[in-house]
Amino acid sequence: MWQAFDGGSTRGGRGSEEGRIVVDDEYEGSARITLEEGCRAAPLAITCGLYGWLVHTRFFSDEGEAQRAFADMKGALVELIRLATVGDGDNEAEVVRRTSEAVRQFVERYP
Repeated sequence: MWQAFDGGSTRGGRGSEEGRIVVDDEYEGSARITLEEGCRAAPLAITCGLYGWLVHTRFFSDEGEAQRAFADMKGALVELIRLATVGDGDNEAEVVRRTSEAVRQFVERYP
């Protein structure tokens, strides 16, 4: 379940792209996604991470486009979490392989 990162304390502060944090959500200690406005490289930026696997940033000039991408990327991150989770009887090497491939596809899907 997505919740405000650190209880929402980061909202309004400076993000990794030196913009003002508009939304900063975390999924059960596994992933984080942040939307910033007024960034140094573009009007808007989305930075997301799958802990231990990925950190990825995208830049936008249109707020509507950024909002749609934010929602879409949240869903895709949940899929990555599911793939990266090792369950009973799972072959860890296979989990690493499938997660690595999914991360590669995520970056291609969200350039």
